[in-house]
Amino acid sequence: MGVHTPLDELGRRRLVAAVEALSPEATLGELVGRLSTLPELRAAATCVELRLGSPDRPAGKVAVLHGAGTNGGYSVAACAFRHGIDTVVYIHCSAAAATRLGEEFPGKNPVVTGHIAADSLGINPFLAELRKSGLEVMALDVVAP
Repeated sequence: MGVHTPLDELGRRRLVAAVEALSPEATLGELVGRLSTLPELRAAATCVELRLGSPDRPAGKVAVLHGAGTNGGYSVAACAFRHGIDTVVYIHCSAAAATRLGEEFPGKNPVVTGHIAADSLGINPFLAELRKSGLEVMALDVVAP
């Protein structure tokens, strides 16, 4: 049974709820701060990161682009920016992609949550429900060499 995509949708919904809790005048710094309050993102080895823009800039129209087979990057943000989105929240954006986006879309803002942290947003609630139903769940912690 493949559960990754539905769990990404659970995680996406949690990210959207965090974004929707902000005022329409929220800054990028407030957006990053709000996302960073989610327990999985707060506990992660990575940080929620603003890849372009300054924390005092308005976040504007924000789209959470997580799941549905995408992991972010240049093409996802570029498409959103071309269609009126000011800020994208997603899991990946390399330095090269951020540079290219900055050159092509000045004033636009990619915000990166981190891959493992973002996946945990959907996986953790799922595991909690399995445990509540009486199943024993053993999590595997992987440590890179």
